[in-house]
Amino acid sequence: MSDLDFGSQLRLFRQRSHDPQTQKQLSQQKLGELLGLELGVYGFSGAAISDWERSESRINAADRHVLLSLVKVLNFCGGIKNSADANLLLEAGNYRALNQAERNRVFPEEVEETGSPPATSLTSNFQYLTRGMPFISPAGYKKILLEAREGPQPAWPKVLAALMRNTTDRVSAINLLKTILWLWVLGLAYWLILPSLRLFLTSGDLRQAASLYIIGSLILPLLIAALTDTNKEPFWKEQKIPRPVRLRLFVHAGAYLGFHTGYFIVFLFTFIQGLLDIPPVTLIELFKAAFLIAFGYIDAQLIPYNLWLAYQHFDFKESGILFAFIPFGLVWAWFLVEFYETLASPVTGTILLLSSVTLIALWEVRKSRN
Repeated sequence: MSDLDFGSQLRLFRQRSHDPQTQKQLSQQKLGELLGLELGVYGFSGAAISDWERSESRINAADRHVLLSLVKVLNFCGGIKNSADANLLLEAGNYRALNQAERNRVFPEEVEETGSPPATSLTSNFQYLTRGMPFISPAGYKKILLEAREGPQPAWPKVLAALMRNTTDRVSAINLLKTILWLWVLGLAYWLILPSLRLFLTSGDLRQAASLYIIGSLILPLLIAALTDTNKEPFWKEQKIPRPVRLRLFVHAGAYLGFHTGYFIVFLFTFIQGLLDIPPVTLIELFKAAFLIAFGYIDAQLIPYNLWLAYQHFDFKESGILFAFIPFGLVWAWFLVEFYETLASPVTGTILLLSSVTLIALWEVRKSRN
């Protein structure tokens, strides 16, 4: 076993790795991005990787999927050559070495075909978001099919009835209440936010739309965060977070970030809709409201989840910038009122939106090369 600790060993393997795009030495930032792609999350910052290498923070042993994904990325980039290297890294951090199933998954070339069933996939953000939803497992569906083949044919009415029963059995009074509350949030989004997305408003209508938007941008993310339950979520219970209030604060920060991100995607869609002279339809307008609510809910779930995977704590110094999105609606409302004619113009509006998208793309490219 090496005398190096986990952080030093990780740095050594990273420095031996190569960026698959540039073939240069793998940077901390690029390692974080590749790790995020492997896990199916937004990605880890270079600061998170730096903290791991300097032993300022460590990956929780319960987050085995993060460790395995880290090994897979380093193996893909050439830093880790085989399972012995992987075990060297894991054991340096007092983590368990690879078992046979993990070795099969990460280093299939080292293992002869055994005919055993494939290992289950690593936990991703999609799996985290859909846990607890009324989906039926493949095994449960197979059982329904087998039972449906008995008795009179055709089998599909029995399959359909069983699937409906599987869903209704999971519906409780509290879930029904939450569904009704989500419908109220959707209605508020439709009433408060969509007026600011309409084109060719008069001066009076514009100020009223901006006022409604300010109210909606402040209260809707609060409602989204309130409906994002972390107290009963098994993942958060297992973590035994020392300051659960901070978890809730970052749930709120994520709701604001996702809400505003969803709004600007919808704003861009509305602008294109106007250029193509597509009239607003109630169903499309409802979809817009649902879209920004869904974005707020997704980030309310994933922002604290990804921060915890990266740092194993919630620190305002590292992630406090997220709270800058809370008053962002006030800034956008002012901008909308002051520059509405510019935004509504097909020529200047297109130039402004393309310039914004270009700047964001250039920023992402710059980050990836650091």
